[in-house]
Amino acid sequence: MNEELIKELYTKGGIDSGKIKQLKIASYTYQKTIGELYWLGIISKNKSKLSVTLLDNPISGALKKLLFNGFNLSLLSKKNLVFLSNLLTPKTTLELSEATTLSVAQTSHLINKFSQFLTKQNNTYVLSKSNTDLFNLLSLIHMKNMQNYTCEKGEEKLQKVPLDFQAEGTLTAFSRFTEFGLPINPSHKYLYLPKKELTLEEIIAHAVKFSNNANDLALCILFYLQNRTKAKVNEIEKNCEKLGEINTWFDMVSYIDGQPVKNQLLFLPKHEFQQKAQLYKLETIPRYNQEKIQELFKELEKEIKETIQVYFIGGNALI
Repeated sequence: MNEELIKELYTKGGIDSGKIKQLKIASYTYQKTIGELYWLGIISKNKSKLSVTLLDNPISGALKKLLFNGFNLSLLSKKNLVFLSNLLTPKTTLELSEATTLSVAQTSHLINKFSQFLTKQNNTYVLSKSNTDLFNLLSLIHMKNMQNYTCEKGEEKLQKVPLDFQAEGTLTAFSRFTEFGLPINPSHKYLYLPKKELTLEEIIAHAVKFSNNANDLALCILFYLQNRTKAKVNEIEKNCEKLGEINTWFDMVSYIDGQPVKNQLLFLPKHEFQQKAQLYKLETIPRYNQEKIQELFKELEKEIKETIQVYFIGGNALI
C-alpha cells in the first residue's frame, strides 16, 4: 500500500486518479493500492472505479489507527496481510506454506521479514499481541474473509456478513423481512451483489438460499404467508430454481398445506411452527385436497341449475 495515498484518503474522505500527478506516484502504484483497499472493503467506487470514497467500518478504523500511530503501511500488501492473518493461530512453516499456497522458501523468508511481530512456540509461529493495532486489524480481516459467498454466479453474489460491517451490495433475505411486514432481528447482514432493486420474489428466494436450519426456513414460510397476496408464486419458483432451491420451495408449499415433505429435517414440528405463526397473527391456509374439492362440487351441484365446466390449470392454480 502507498502510505501517501492512504493518508490522502483518510484526510479527504476520498481520492481519484488525479492524485497520480499530484502525489507523483506511478499509475500502477495507484491502481494496486486501490485494488487492495477494495479487497479490504473500506472504499466504494464513485462514477469511475478509480474514484473512490472511504467507508466507515471496523477495518477502515483499524487501518487509520495504524497509519496515524506511525506504522509502515508499505508492509501491508494484500499478500502480506493474508500471510499474517493466517498466523492468528500457531502454525509450523509447512502448515503456513500450505495455508497460503507459498513455497516453503517464500514462507521462511516472510517469517524472517515479520519476525518482530511473531512469537515462536516450539516449532510453530503465531502473531504476537505486542502491537495491538496490527493484531486488531488482522483479526478483523480474518473475520471478514471467513464470510464466504453463499452463492456466486457470474457477477451475481449472495453474501452474509457481520452486522457492523459496511459493505457494498443491496440488502436482501432476512435483512428485508421487517421492511415487508415481518419484524425480526437478524444476527447478520444479508447482501446481494451487484447493487440493484430487488423484487419481493427475489428476496424470498434469497432467504431460502441462506436458510441453514428449520428455524430459518420457518421464518421464510412466515414471510411468504405475510406477503402471500402480493408475491407471484411462479416468480418465486423461477428464482428458487436459479439458486438450486426449487425442491426446498416445493417442500415449503407442501408443509403449508399439511402435506408430506421430502426433507423433514428442514422443518419445525407443526405445533412449534403454529406457535411462531400465532406471534405474528398469521394462519396457514391449506389447499383443498381431492375429497374437499369433491364435497365442494357436490354442494355447488345442488345450487346450480345449468351445466358448467371448471378447469384447474397448472400446479400454481392450487397454491
